[in-house]
Amino acid sequence: MNIKHEEIQSNFDSTYLKDFKLIAFDAFKVEVLLLSSRTKDIELKESSESGNCNICNLLDSHQDTFHSILKDKYFLIDHIQSVFHNILLVVDKKHYRRKDIEKVKDMLSLAQLYGDNVVLCDGITFPDGIKRHFNLSLVNKSYFPLIEKVCLGENLNSFYGDTDGEIYLLEELIRSAIVIKSENSEWIFLVYLEIEKLLGRSYSLSKYPYVNCCCYFNKGEYILIIFPRVVHKPTQYYDNSSMRIRIIPGITELMGVFVTTDSMSYENLNNQSIKSVFEQISYSFTHLMDIIKPLKNKLNMGF
Repeated sequence: MNIKHEEIQSNFDSTYLKDFKLIAFDAFKVEVLLLSSRTKDIELKESSESGNCNICNLLDSHQDTFHSILKDKYFLIDHIQSVFHNILLVVDKKHYRRKDIEKVKDMLSLAQLYGDNVVLCDGITFPDGIKRHFNLSLVNKSYFPLIEKVCLGENLNSFYGDTDGEIYLLEELIRSAIVIKSENSEWIFLVYLEIEKLLGRSYSLSKYPYVNCCCYFNKGEYILIIFPRVVHKPTQYYDNSSMRIRIIPGITELMGVFVTTDSMSYENLNNQSIKSVFEQISYSFTHLMDIIKPLKNKLNMGF
């Protein structure tokens, strides 16, 4: 299929595209991309166990070409082949498995440093318990129409607001999320900690909620979007029939861009299947509102 640039809403790099389609819902659209080849950013993110790790191999062989950021905690890799133009990959220098809550602060710092980009995070912990490199993607905001919706206040239900900041829930978008806005990154961090408690965090049991999240900086304000997960993989992932969808949805998909190298999965992504995937992996607006209700009392009392 020949793809014309004007048909690609977010101006993806057609070098790596084999096909493209828009799936329209009542209040939003989902972009579905079929890649023509496996690109380097996907290969790097598919971290494996220590001793056979693509990121380790890359860091060992090209360490002099990367520069360190955030007090020497991460490498910034800026020459990656990707369907996204000018993507940056931020990679922790070491493997880790345990929770490092300070990484939320790092995300917020990166959002301010790279103001034109959104910081994408597929979880602060890994659901399978394997040690990996924590990594973040920095992608231009223009690729995700949801960001514009949030900036304009569309599909946002106000939950809390005062001089410190504001909290909203996404509604009417099939999947819901918690949106935190503030000029104070420390306040956002404290709110995040409280939300994790309500989602079932237990340090004593080494139990942590699995969330996808992203953050960006807009007009002097930090914006953190949290997508709490119900399950890691939808049932379609395990389907061995011709109806399979071999995609583990992450923050990119929850933000409205599905990316796959599998032609059958691409064909099976339509209104019904995407709605099913969103409903399986994420909380509904009503359910999420019930979970975070106690947060309002905590905020009214102050941290």
